[in-house]
Amino acid sequence: MTNIQTDCKQNIITPDPYTTILLNYGREDLFFKIQKAIKLVFDVEYEMVKLGLREANIFHLMPEECDIQFEKITRDGLVFLPISRTKRYSGFAHKHEFVDKLDSNAMSYGVVAKDLETAEKFKLVQSQESTNHKTTGQYLGYPDCCSTAFEPYFRQSADPVYEVASATEGSYIDKKDGALVVPQFDTTLFVHLRYAGIRIIPWFPCNLLCKESKEKSKIWLSVLESMDQDITKFILEVLNVKNQTWDLLNAQVVITVPGYFKIIATSDYCPQRKIIKFIGD
Repeated sequence: MTNIQTDCKQNIITPDPYTTILLNYGREDLFFKIQKAIKLVFDVEYEMVKLGLREANIFHLMPEECDIQFEKITRDGLVFLPISRTKRYSGFAHKHEFVDKLDSNAMSYGVVAKDLETAEKFKLVQSQESTNHKTTGQYLGYPDCCSTAFEPYFRQSADPVYEVASATEGSYIDKKDGALVVPQFDTTLFVHLRYAGIRIIPWFPCNLLCKESKEKSKIWLSVLESMDQDITKFILEVLNVKNQTWDLLNAQVVITVPGYFKIIATSDYCPQRKIIKFIGD
């Protein structure tokens, strides 16, 4: 395990969120699979509340389809409470930019929960000046160890992929290029591909070998498979590709999945280059 302090600063202005996926030549077949994967992992978060496997889910209500979304939530026996209005973004965002007006450029950031009491409690936690990440994690069904670890990780970076990797047993710094090498991990706990919707779990694990996260990931995986077995198989296929890298400089991160694609996305501002190599066995 390598304990490393990052130079990332959360108070630096970064570009609007964006995600670009560059498919390898001849891999045009991946386009629709990735689009379906993005939708599937989003739908599963909601489904976990519907199935009673967690108490709440953070939910974005879009003005142009709020009637459809409200009808579904109501028919599923769940409730929605708005928490704030935020600027709409494309790609993957680590932070929300709050706005006053709800229009085509904004969305309602809120919570879907099993009952009104739970929704109100979750809203109260989220509305506090300093969010209690551990309590939030409990409502969302995350392991306590991961919610506890997220607090110091988040103080270092709003996108703590590097922090999670460096806390993983066996990780070390490559003296040749300064990259963080992670030789052992559970691929179902990977979070570095979530910019493109490729993931099993929606939380940052405390490390990539976390036992509690492994156990919970089995539940999430089973729900994913029950909703779309083919796309879940595709997600697992990508997660298991060897020699993936995560490369951050300033506010841009580049993730390489050999033989498949590259992801270019916004991340937290970090003036010192950070590289992770997932070498595996």
